[in-house]
Amino acid sequence: MLTRPADEDDSDLEAEYELEVYMGATAMRLGWELADPRDAWKHTGETPPEAFDISAAAKRPYRTPQSTTDAFFYVVRLGNPEYLTRWVAQHPLDATALYKLWEGKNART
Repeated sequence: MLTRPADEDDSDLEAEYELEVYMGATAMRLGWELADPRDAWKHTGETPPEAFDISAAAKRPYRTPQSTTDAFFYVVRLGNPEYLTRWVAQHPLDATALYKLWEGKNART
């Protein structure tokens, strides 16, 4: 591999290139922040938006996802009681609701 001796112009070019990369990254970040209302206020002089109220989301009661219900009935159809026991043990929040669904499908009238 051939290399040429470094001269004074190389360090100037490197510094110029680093500055160009830095300015490009800064412009990109500015574009992203202006596009996001959570960050745009930093550049527009507007007041910051109110923070998201997590407590409102926490007040919703837990509901068993449909995918968990589908998986439960799949595991039931496998016919392996030991596996079903382990699977239900891994879903403690869903166990009661899944039992009610199973009971409803298997109720004798």
